[in-house]
Amino acid sequence: MEKMSRADRAKQFMPFSPLRGYGDELKEKEKIISQKKELTEEQSRVLSETVRDLKKGDVVKVVYYSGDGYVEKTGAVSLIDTAIGNIRIVKTIIHFSDVYSITQER
Repeated sequence: MEKMSRADRAKQFMPFSPLRGYGDELKEKEKIISQKKELTEEQSRVLSETVRDLKKGDVVKVVYYSGDGYVEKTGAVSLIDTAIGNIRIVKTIIHFSDVYSITQER
């Protein structure tokens, strides 16, 4: 009996998805469609202070409006552009005006 190579053994444990794209469709169905909420002056002030204190590499959870509902994104801050008014969490660019809340993860 011939010994199976390490690469061939690893293939046996690779994830298998017979319905490619089905998971993405489920996530889209879970999205709650809602109107964009206006922030109070106090919420805006707190949000501005939070953004001011952020640094590249900080891990944050951002709740933001994305077209037809609110989305939650957790990840490392890779860019804060105050001139344009954007924050980038990993590869997702979010405009400050769409942000509802930002909390630092510990």
